[in-house]
Amino acid sequence: MIDKKPGYREIHHTADAKLDVWAGSIEVLFSNALEGMYQLIGISSNLAGNFNSVELRFSAEDREELLVAFLSECLFYIYEKRLLLVIKKLLIFENNLICEMNSFPISDIEREIKAVTYHNIEIKQNKTNFIVQLTFDL
Repeated sequence: MIDKKPGYREIHHTADAKLDVWAGSIEVLFSNALEGMYQLIGISSNLAGNFNSVELRFSAEDREELLVAFLSECLFYIYEKRLLLVIKKLLIFENNLICEMNSFPISDIEREIKAVTYHNIEIKQNKTNFIVQLTFDL
């Protein structure tokens, strides 16, 4: 049974990391997925002080591909630029995404995620929530 309130929870798995993510809207689902991924990584960052603005834009064949592209780009910023991206404004329409984000320097990373995978990814919708299960290569 999934909680009515939006969120995420880690599913214990031997080789990969998995998250169940749910929310009342597709935008909040993407936001919760990003927050859950950050929790899996164990990022430390000071969100006070100076930040830079970043805009991400994606088009995809479907919402699943859009979610993987979005999370993968955020992983790129973490590991290649050592920046944590925090959503300021997120718009999803059809299979397009525009996201305004603030970036903050990362002080510590506890766990490495190599990739967001397409393994069994399917965004479902019931009466109250959008739901997706994400798998990450460690």
